Amino acid sequence: MWFAAFVGCQGGPATANEPSQTSTPSPTPPPTTGPPLPPPCIVPEGDFGAADANVLAGTDGFGQLGAAIVSFDGPDGPRWAIGAPGAFDLAGGVSIVDATGTVRGEWEGIGFAYAGVALATGDADGDGAIDLAVGGRTAPDEIGAPGGAWRVLGASDGDRFLADSTLYTGDDENDWAGASVALADLDGDGLAELFAGAPFAADEDEEFGIVYRALLDDPAGRFSDLAAGSPGPEQSDAGTAIGHIGDTDGDGLAELAVGAPYADPARMWRIQTFAPGVPLPEAAATEVRGGGASLLGWAFARPTDIDGDGRRDVVVTDPGNGSALAFTGAAAPTMSLSDATHTWSGNLGELVGTSIDALDVDCDDAPDLLLGSYLAEEGAGAAYLWLGANGAGSFDLVTATFVGNLADDLGGYAVGIQVVDERATFAMGAPGADEGAGDGGAVLFFATN
Repeated sequence: MWFAAFVGCQGGPATANEPSQTSTPSPTPPPTTGPPLPPPCIVPEGDFGAADANVLAGTDGFGQLGAAIVSFDGPDGPRWAIGAPGAFDLAGGVSIVDATGTVRGEWEGIGFAYAGVALATGDADGDGAIDLAVGGRTAPDEIGAPGGAWRVLGASDGDRFLADSTLYTGDDENDWAGASVALADLDGDGLAELFAGAPFAADEDEEFGIVYRALLDDPAGRFSDLAAGSPGPEQSDAGTAIGHIGDTDGDGLAELAVGAPYADPARMWRIQTFAPGVPLPEAAATEVRGGGASLLGWAFARPTDIDGDGRRDVVVTDPGNGSALAFTGAAAPTMSLSDATHTWSGNLGELVGTSIDALDVDCDDAPDLLLGSYLAEEGAGAAYLWLGANGAGSFDLVTATFVGNLADDLGGYAVGIQVVDERATFAMGAPGADEGAGDGGAVLFFATN
């Protein structure tokens, strides 16, 4: 068990179809007499190691903890959802942890589903409460199964069995549907649809990847095909990452980003609307292409307004170049890496950008970036904090570095930011850690105070 008081601040107003982030009202100004209140918006600076962290360690029954991390507002306060796909003998699971450091629930997968390999939040039923999407890339019950995703209505405390929620599965064996998931309301009906990436989907042995969608009023447990046909060349693995990126063009509708980091060249698509059977390149409003060693499209930030114009922007990682990029303003149908308006560059060779989160931690109304790098420090892993869009630039502009414990812990495989009362907590998943048990995994929490 780990013990910490999590604290931080909100990163700008949510737009339509976006879940709000964890926040509470700013404190009133201190009185002119009496003891002063703690200063707001404390930002960590410098290097921090495992000795500075509060550690939540996995056990034999909850393996590979930290493979996925999201934060959300639960009915009883701020919560972390942490994926543990090796839990329960590879059935997988999710741990729900509150802001005081107490584990409030463990959700158990089924069979050999590897549930918890991917997580996403949103409002799927329009009741204003946060729901959770849980990816299980070998669901429903055996290695080689097509994979799938659960939509868990009402993310809340308590132990659960994912078998009690509807599982939507892919079409073919070894598709790895659920390797990535998102909840986004693309059609504007007030209900977030469930999306799942299936990067190993293939047609006559040509691997290309597919994105699936499930609608709330479709209880059949099968996805509707969104992209029939190849979105790129063989081995593109489209759907390795997908993300709800919010409304980037001001039309009031949410949008989806889809990554294909193994395509030649690597690429990502910005999707506004889908029609069943339409290939991703044809459905895309924008395609961005990498080049050379690029792995563009590995991960996407939550809906984020980088330039402060009131619209969300596409923020995507490219670990092949050790970077994250933002594309703001009007988007052309076809773009390249050179069209990025902001670039955050890390050390080459570390795969900086294997994970990402964005939120305002210094209360300047500009989002700040946390980038994971699970190959850094000989595999102990690290996460790097850049402050604001003005911090976009080279590695020497990093404000804080959080480092994992031991080699092969894979710290930074997933990262997250949670904010409460103008204090921030930075979470770094280390699914290879042996803190509590062999391959049990761990999450390191670095809290400002």
